[in-house]
Parts: sequence; structure tokens; C-alpha cells
Amino acid sequence: AKAVAGDGLPYDRYRGVRWIGGNATLVQTGDIVDRGDFARDLYKLFSELRRQAPEAGGRVVNIVGNHELLNLQRDLRYVSPGDNAAYGGAAKRKKAWAADGELGRQILEEFEPLDVVGDTLFVHAGLMPKHAEGGLGQLKDKARQALRAVATGGRRDA
Repeated sequence: AKAVAGDGLPYDRYRGVRWIGGNATLVQTGDIVDRGDFARDLYKLFSELRRQAPEAGGRVVNIVGNHELLNLQRDLRYVSPGDNAAYGGAAKRKKAWAADGELGRQILEEFEPLDVVGDTLFVHAGLMPKHAEGGLGQLKDKARQALRAVATGGRRDA
């Protein structure tokens, strides 16, 4: 049986997932979207893994990639027709990617602009030392603020 999202649409390939990583940390370094027709299914998969991993002492970290940013900015030039169809059309996909939509909210609240695991820094596409002069915590806070501003069109009430 196909799994069904909150919007009532079934997922094309996602059928459920079970975290088997124990106390390991899985880091996904961004750009889940714009890689074909099944991004919606992959976001569901990672959402479920993020929920399950802590129950076993593990952790799943999703880093925001430039394609997540592009979609939050409504730059949809890399979106495939099949990806639009998976949401039930371009308008429904746009709604899901809004700051208060299912995926927009997930990116803004659950994805990380950067993360440190052990002694390894994970970012998407690199980091210049000058950007981290105020410390990684400050950089992370600034990146989160910038993401929210992009996703909300600069509105402070969002």
C-alpha cells in the first residue's frame, strides 16, 4: 500500500522507513530537491528518519543546500514536471514550499545551515574562514535569519 501525505496525495515511492543506524549520525549535505521526480518522497523519508533516530540514540542532520534555498526563493527553474506532478500541480507544490507550508516549515525549522559532528564541520559547498570569524554559532544564527527572510520575503511577522 502506498503511504499517503497529510495533503491526501500518495507518495510515489516512499513506503515507510526504519532507522537502523543505532547511535550513529547521518549527515545529508543538501540538495535533495531538483534531482528528479521524487524529492517529495525523499523529504518524507528524511523527516521520518529524523524522528526515529533519537529513539535509538542516533541523529539525522539535513544541511540546507542551494537548491533548497532556490525553492524557498521561488526560483523553480530546476523543478521537473514530474516533481510538480508529485504535489498535484505547480500551485500545490508552491504552497508546500511556502514558509508556512509542509516543506518550507521543515527546511526552516528542522534543517541546519551547518553542523559539527565530532571534529568535522559539515556545510553545503564550503565555507570561507572569514564567514566564521564570529564563531560557528553566530554564523548559524545569521544563516537561519537569512533563510527565514528569504522564505518570507523579508516579513518579520512570519
